[in-house]
Amino acid sequence: QVKAYHLKRTNIFNDSFFIWHLGPFATINGNRLGRLPTSAGPQNQVDYPEINAAWGCAALLLHLIGAYHASKTPKGQERFAFKEYSIRPRGSNSTLMHKPKNKVKELFYTGGWTIFSKRNYMDAMHGFLSCVQDLYLHIQSADPSARVPYEIHDDCIGGISIKNLGDLPSWTEACKYTLTNLKWLVAWTAKT
Repeated sequence: QVKAYHLKRTNIFNDSFFIWHLGPFATINGNRLGRLPTSAGPQNQVDYPEINAAWGCAALLLHLIGAYHASKTPKGQERFAFKEYSIRPRGSNSTLMHKPKNKVKELFYTGGWTIFSKRNYMDAMHGFLSCVQDLYLHIQSADPSARVPYEIHDDCIGGISIKNLGDLPSWTEACKYTLTNLKWLVAWTAKT
């Protein structure tokens, strides 16, 4: 009985995807998400493979939570689905498919910014925020008192654009807010 009790209380999402913070960075499974200028010191320099791994973990987690909510949709109601994007978790090479345009957006950086690769990456981060918002609105339809820690409006979270790669401290803060909202989604999902 004790084992059954503990198994019932296990939050597989929280146990598998540990979201926390390390100084100015949000982390998921120990991978930092964000980047600071070189003037912030070597301890605050995050390589893109680590950032890509963090986005990959976040993409898998959001995909799984979305699938969980889709499977729990009551009979007779429209099944939950992300509206504009479908998430394709592929580790450090995760992507989002923009459904209306049937275009793949890469949620990772491979090096050598071009105007097209930078825009694609920014669009993917915006798409990720859109999926977080879709899931939040789904939750709020079932529980009108539910509130995420940081409001999302278009490409902004907590009033900061996720696309602002030109201002690394602001972008890092937007990434931190994004993972904070994702942690909130995990906590809310665990109580259902």
